[in-house]
Amino acid sequence: MATVAKVLTFHLPAEQIAPLLEIFDGELAPRYAEHRGFRGLLALELGEGASRSQIYVVSMWDDAEVEDAGDLSDRWWDDAAEVLAIGIARHRCKVLRDLPGYAPDGS
Repeated sequence: MATVAKVLTFHLPAEQIAPLLEIFDGELAPRYAEHRGFRGLLALELGEGASRSQIYVVSMWDDAEVEDAGDLSDRWWDDAAEVLAIGIARHRCKVLRDLPGYAPDGS
């Protein structure tokens, strides 16, 4: 099954990182986790100085489920963007490789 990545990018003042993480942890992450097509997510911060950061959010989806999931996640992020007063750039990418890392078996 093919995987699609939805990539969001935006800039935030340093003082808005904590509110972003609160919105993410309290509202967005549980919604993502409930969707059967969801395969994972990374939220990355690229520091651009003491007062501003560029944020990347990369979510992975089953290709067959991404249309429904895309509409939902776009609405969720639109709500977050409104609260944080930011603009968000959106991209959709075909995932060429997704290599899992080492996962200990607990023994």
